[in-house]
Amino acid sequence: MAHVTNFLGLLEKLQSADITVHQNRCAVVRNRNATCMKCAEVCTSGCISYNDNELIISPEKCIGCGTCAIVCPYNAPKVDEEKKKAVRCNGCAERVAAGEKPVCVEACPARALDFGDADEMAKMGERGNIAPLPDPSETTPNIFIKASADAQPVGAAEIANPLEVA
Repeated sequence: MAHVTNFLGLLEKLQSADITVHQNRCAVVRNRNATCMKCAEVCTSGCISYNDNELIISPEKCIGCGTCAIVCPYNAPKVDEEKKKAVRCNGCAERVAAGEKPVCVEACPARALDFGDADEMAKMGERGNIAPLPDPSETTPNIFIKASADAQPVGAAEIANPLEVA
């Protein structure tokens, strides 16, 4: 079981912008859509902003309080315990600019992840419509999921496998 926990931890660190989850496999979900600005709205230091639909964290302004991480329904911002600053994945921007896929997509042993333009990903599944995610009408996430037969709908109280969403 430790290898599963380690793998999920790796995915947590290598999160991506537009991810599709296939069948009944695992993924860590992240939001990059500027229509969800919960973290920026509560940031007391003003270190979080959006630029061209990209969440930007200015570490020189961050006080490390972690409020952004608490309110984000996708756990996108995190507090780096060593730096005591909010951080987040940039979706492997340099790799994507070079025509490569994010590391999390290439490293997924189950090949459950994919990356691409949101319009293309939408053809593969529905926009973030499973528990424990918030209703996609609230945040318009750039995550498209082909739900398994066991997936629970948005708002469901019970999650069958909490390790998949930890």
